Amino acid sequence: LSGMNKIKDLELGMICPSHGPIIRENINWYKDKYVEWAKDVDIEQGKIAILYTSAYGYTQRLAEEIKKGVESEGLHTSMIDLQEKTIDQAILEIKSSEGFLIGSPTINGDIVPPIWNLLLSISAYDNCGKICGAFGSYGWSGEAVRNIENRLSSLKCEVFKPGLKIKFNPEDEIKLK
Repeated sequence: LSGMNKIKDLELGMICPSHGPIIRENINWYKDKYVEWAKDVDIEQGKIAILYTSAYGYTQRLAEEIKKGVESEGLHTSMIDLQEKTIDQAILEIKSSEGFLIGSPTINGDIVPPIWNLLLSISAYDNCGKICGAFGSYGWSGEAVRNIENRLSSLKCEVFKPGLKIKFNPEDEIKLK
């Protein structure tokens, strides 16, 4: 941020980083984005972010029940449906939370693309050591939860295992607690 402050008033014709593409257009947009990304985000005590995508509503139902359970313990939550919010909004929620949970249905034996994109965008630097977990619904195989856990472990997060995976409609399992 101090470096950005030094160049804020300069009229730049291009940005040539030591790695990555040379930027010749929309330079001020990139400068503003860098400042936005570099700012520290305060972590809200007792906040758990719940991020998910649902194919048939089953994973969403799980997210809603998880939210009730987390809030019954005196914590507060933020829910992000990645079909309605951007990755940037989701990352900000993760950064400002003490912990987070990620949910995905299993489709074709894997995580759905919005969740993969989120997992690829999570910074190990910002979130190393945060408590997190995975949940999701599945029809046949259920690999999404394990794949989320593996990615979060590789980011050096404290992954609560095993994650919650429910076959098809979670309604009956939720009632059983």
